[in-house]
Amino acid sequence: MKELKFIIKDGEGSRLDLFLSKNIENISRSKLQKIIKESVFVNEKKRKSNYKVQKDDIIRIQLPEEEMKIQKENSPLDIRYEDEDLLILFKPKGKIVHPTDSVRENTVVNALLYRFDQLSNLSGEERPGIVHRLDKDTTGLLIIAKNNEIHEKLQILFKERKIKKIYYALCNGDFSETEGDIYAPIGRNPNKRTEMAVNGLNSKEAHTSYRIVWNNDNYSLAEIHLDTGRTHQIRVHMKYIHHPIVGDPVYGLRKEKLKVSSQLLSACRLEFIHPNTGEKISIQSVPDEEFMKVLEKLGCCYFK
Repeated sequence: MKELKFIIKDGEGSRLDLFLSKNIENISRSKLQKIIKESVFVNEKKRKSNYKVQKDDIIRIQLPEEEMKIQKENSPLDIRYEDEDLLILFKPKGKIVHPTDSVRENTVVNALLYRFDQLSNLSGEERPGIVHRLDKDTTGLLIIAKNNEIHEKLQILFKERKIKKIYYALCNGDFSETEGDIYAPIGRNPNKRTEMAVNGLNSKEAHTSYRIVWNNDNYSLAEIHLDTGRTHQIRVHMKYIHHPIVGDPVYGLRKEKLKVSSQLLSACRLEFIHPNTGEKISIQSVPDEEFMKVLEKLGCCYFK
């Protein structure tokens, strides 16, 4: 660990996070917030980011050693659209979007860094270009920002729900209604902290709408639209209404009749108005090979 110490002589009345951002070089906002929470002490006491520093305060900071630089990797990117501001790619199953503390290789970001010299950095140095994410084993379309200007505009579009993102999921069971809405708050599962659940404890509102586009007695192919973007939202909501996604290792059935490698869930359509050009962007895809083979086996020809 590397330790820094400041004694406040100038800057009295400033927020702690603002003071530190001005006095520590090359540190992202997200990383700074984490450091304040874990290893910043003011007069040997923990303080929140909004603490107002006072004259003669002694601030002690323990900085982690320099993290390993994210390596560029010459791995394929399935790009479906590209212009000078952004690109849209299809993320395969098994690949996470950006590096984590435990995973530093074979991410979308590693491949992006090899191919592009410039990407936005608003999401932090670990997530260049990343505006939104998909779970590791959820396939589908992902928007990447090449610069900060477009990144900010895309964030606004997501916040205002002006980016239409359509998923398809193969669910267990035959739905009694061909379409519907699920309004159920999602938060951490108090019994399993790595999982999410519908509950009233530290939860946030969540809304998922669905339309059944094909079904038989045992399975249903659902077209799904998210009005909110909670962690694992589709998977949790489908379990909540007793139609878990086929192959979901966390929220699915314990004994699955169809043998698949992971959940059959894919983000197959993106529609939005390009913030800079005003052009309507509409990108459509089909699910990955495994998903398509299962549908073929069941006699579903929806994507053909």
